[in-house]
Formats: sequence, structure tokens, C-alpha cells
Amino acid sequence: SFLMQKTNFKFEILLRDDASNDGTAEICKEYVQKYPEIISLLAYEENQYQKGVRPFPDNVKRAKGKYIAICEGDDYWTDPLKLQKQVDFLEKNEDCVYTFHKVYDLKNGVMTLDQLNLENKPRFNLDDVLLKNYAHTPSIVFRNTDFSKFPSFFSKAIPGDHTLQILLLKDNGYAYFINEVMAVYRRHDGGIWSPDNGAKFQFESVITKINIYSYFGIKDSSICYALANCVADKGLSKITLIKYYRLIFTQLSLIDFFKRKNRYLMFSWVYFFLKKIEAR
Repeated sequence: SFLMQKTNFKFEILLRDDASNDGTAEICKEYVQKYPEIISLLAYEENQYQKGVRPFPDNVKRAKGKYIAICEGDDYWTDPLKLQKQVDFLEKNEDCVYTFHKVYDLKNGVMTLDQLNLENKPRFNLDDVLLKNYAHTPSIVFRNTDFSKFPSFFSKAIPGDHTLQILLLKDNGYAYFINEVMAVYRRHDGGIWSPDNGAKFQFESVITKINIYSYFGIKDSSICYALANCVADKGLSKITLIKYYRLIFTQLSLIDFFKRKNRYLMFSWVYFFLKKIEAR
């Protein structure tokens, strides 16, 4: 789906293999040998995700182009003019930060149209994207930027794609929606968050949201309740205090943690125990 793209500009394909053991690395190497002028491979012998290294921030540092398109390993593009259409719009509209489009949602062999932007609204600003994620990852094309200026929490943010969209819009501009299906977003039950029914994903998503709100100076007490609810409703109350704080420290610096210790250290646990008492 990358190689079929028809463009009037050159592009590079940056593959990243995180010590996969299912033959993916060998396939990637074959493609590099066939198309060395287009494809380059960043391959690891030890899994980096388990060490806290997120794929996108690690791989994007190699990008040389003016624009960047994302497509994760289980997704694929369907329109050979996808890149051309999105880049053309960005070239003509300097105040547009990124473009995205409709995708098909594929799960268990069933293909449906994605439901993120039901109103088919064409433009989105920062306030819109702060409230909701409207774009699936394989649909995004954005202007290359200086990622060193992004806040430190970005490198470990969950979900990373939504956080990226928010930070891309931090200096104004808008995101533009192209009402065409040009990719497939695949869902499956064997995802990395499946073993705990999404508990860790939800927990880390709330931590990321707290970081984002703090970064933009947004005060919203409901986020405290969201964190507490993750602990109470998703079974994280069963983990030890050490594991609980370790999860928080993967997203927050020690200084940030103690600056806002009333939120993380006190409030969530007080709320959790009150909720337990009410349930009796």
C-alpha cells in the first residue's frame, strides 16, 4: 500500500521492526533489498516497547521529508493517490497543520465505516481535538516539525496518536478532513492491552490527559475523578501501591508528581475508599 502510491514528489518509507519473531523482520529486509533507494529499516534485536520506548517518537527522528504520514503495522492504505491528495491540500493551505480522512474499520473479518467524524465536519481546531480524537492513525499526514520542542511526556503518551494531533495544533492552525475512504484501520482481540481488558490503557490515557491539561493550563477537576475511577472501576485497586506509583512515574517526572501530589497521592485514593464504603 506504500509502494503503490502515485505522487509527483519523492518519498521515503521508514520501517521499524521491534524484535518481532513472526518473520516480519525478514520480509522487511527483503523489501529493503528490492527498493533500497526508497525503503530503510530500523530493526532491533531486543524489544524496545517493553523498555518504554514508543515506536513513533523513536522512528520519526529519521524522517527527512517536508511531510510525514503514519501507518502502523496492522493497518494499510487503499487509495494510490492518498499521499498526493493530502500533500496537495497542505501545499495550498499553509495554515493547515495536518489532514486526515475516513477509513474502513476492520475487525474479525467484518469491514465497517469508521465512526469518528459522523458529522463530516471539514475543519477542526485545538479546542475540538482536545475534546475528542477524530482521526485514525493511518489517515494522518502532517507537516514535519521539531519534535524536540514537544513536552517530555509525549514520548510515553498513551494514546500517542491523539496526543500528537493535539500538540501539532498547539501553535494554532487547523486540521482538515477529507471525506474519502483511503485506508483500513484494523482492530483485533490480541492487542497489547487485551490481557487486562484495557485497564492499563485507560489508566495511562487518563495520566496523559492530565499531562495535556497541565501543559495547556486547563483546570478541570473532573480529570481527578477520572483517575480515581480508573483505580476503582478497572481493578487497579488490586495492585500494590508500588505498582500504582510506578505506573504514574512512567508518565510524570518526579518533580511534576510532587508538585501536584494532592491529585495523585491523596485524592484518587480518598475517592476510591469513599466509593468502597458507599458500595457496602
